[in-house]
Amino acid sequence: MGEGMLDYGIIGNCKTCALVKSDASIDWFCFPTFSSPSVFARLLDTERGGTLRITPVGNYACKQRYLPNTAILETTFTRRTDAFRIIDFFPRYRHHRLVRQNKLFRIIIPLKGTPRFRLTYDPRPGYAKRKARSQWRDGVYHTVAGEHEITLKTNLSQAAIAGEECVLRSTKFLVCGAADDTHYSVRRCMQLLDATQRYWERWVETLITPQQHRPLIIRSAITLKLLTYSNTGAILAAATTSIPEVVGTSRTFDYRHCWVRDAAFAVDALKKIGREYEPKKLIAFIMKLAMENDHVQILYGIEGETRLRERSLGHLAGFKGSRPVRIGNAAYNQEQHDIYGELIDILYLYYAYYAYETMGRKQWRFLSWLVNQIKAKWERKDSGIWEFRGKHRHYLFSKLMCWVGVDRAVKLAQHYGKD
Repeated sequence: MGEGMLDYGIIGNCKTCALVKSDASIDWFCFPTFSSPSVFARLLDTERGGTLRITPVGNYACKQRYLPNTAILETTFTRRTDAFRIIDFFPRYRHHRLVRQNKLFRIIIPLKGTPRFRLTYDPRPGYAKRKARSQWRDGVYHTVAGEHEITLKTNLSQAAIAGEECVLRSTKFLVCGAADDTHYSVRRCMQLLDATQRYWERWVETLITPQQHRPLIIRSAITLKLLTYSNTGAILAAATTSIPEVVGTSRTFDYRHCWVRDAAFAVDALKKIGREYEPKKLIAFIMKLAMENDHVQILYGIEGETRLRERSLGHLAGFKGSRPVRIGNAAYNQEQHDIYGELIDILYLYYAYYAYETMGRKQWRFLSWLVNQIKAKWERKDSGIWEFRGKHRHYLFSKLMCWVGVDRAVKLAQHYGKD
């Protein structure tokens, strides 16, 4: 990969996610939700961030892939005499209802020979701000840093967890998440793997896609789904914070939030491939927040937060030295005039184009308010789509989206036979 490129796969359960490098190093994992503090953040600091890594002893070729039509990641290490496989996933399946265990699973399977590896299990809960304390208790490895805690359940030995060389003669597992009374075995882990695989395969069967580029479209759809916070329907702009727009610059922002303009694009993309549930829930999430607060923000927290106070984590080195590392996003109070057009476009998609529901009096009042905002502001300067701080200018995209807003408002009126 070139300088600054991210060579990672994503796994998740629509509540949180983890990024797994092509060598099977888990370098980003926030818990218990996407926007919670990190447990593993080696992505942002190779020394202090924390990681879960398995390093083969010897020279191995490494190959990584997703199991077809799933969010299950498989990394295989091979050499002439030995081979083993790592499978990473978060359980998500149906058993009378949707079940999404909020745990990160890693299964290590010997394929041939007697492969050896070293495990690096280095959790740093709470963005690695405090020194973590770890101990074994009742067969479970507990790690605490301040108010943050993560547990590990495994059939690996305590010596292996401490980093001693391990000979892989049978299947091993690691389960990382909150403390509970659940007992795991290899058999149970494989059952959850099978159930999760079936869930994703069935989800993909609901997609309507052209044959051309079908695998790429499916992978993109699964990624969008993985970035969906199913508690509210919010879709994150990204799974990470502080990955720079250009390596070495300070344009390092927290994108683990829901942008209204991205919501409009995501609704359109998901609807075009046959999905109904995610677009409807996302639109309802945005509309509820906008109408309840009688105020439009360019972004919201995934739980519906309207204040996203921005702070810097000065103790982290940043991705390839790009600083500061930020959490929260001060852009929530920026003036970006394109947002009115995107909100009206969402109204149009929701109440006319896809006709999920019928416009009511409250929605018409809100639409009128949005159009009046466009009328009052479209000729003014704003921060623009790139959210430049302290640089209010006339941006073409903002003007264009104001026109889109008026156009969609007219179409809504025509759809309902209003003047």
